[in-house]
Order: sequence, then structure tokens, then C-alpha cells
Amino acid sequence: MIPVLGKDELCDLQASQPPSGGYLAVGARPRRVFQSPGPIYGPQFGAPDPSRWAPALRAAVAVVLVDAVENGGPPTDRRTWH
Repeated sequence: MIPVLGKDELCDLQASQPPSGGYLAVGARPRRVFQSPGPIYGPQFGAPDPSRWAPALRAAVAVVLVDAVENGGPPTDRRTWH
């Protein structure tokens, strides 16, 4: 049988031994520690963008910036202005 650690137990462990509750290997150096509701802390290791969200977020910001610049004022052709 595999032992299960409940959320309440994990919160108590992390509160007594911040931030990992004693569950990091000796010498482990997380890049960041994220906090989720509970609060539960989760370390991030390895690559700067392990979930590969950066390209999508950069594209979304670029679209917003282009829209803001293009739609920021009246068009030069007044016949298309509504």
C-alpha cells in the first residue's frame, strides 16, 4: 500500500519546516517556490519555463500591444470611421 499525505498534513509539515516540510533532497536548490491555496508551497526546478507558457504569453502580449497601437486613434482614412 502507498502512504497518502493529506493536504492538512502537508500544510502542517510545511509550516513547521518551511517551505518544503522536509521533502526536498539534501542540496536541492529550487529556482522558485510557488504558493497555492492552502497554503501549499511547490518548488520549481530545472528549466526557466518548464510548462512552456512563455511563447504563448509573449504572443498574447504582442497582440494586445499591436491592437492598442492600431486602435489607439482614428484611422487616417476618415471614410472608414464609424
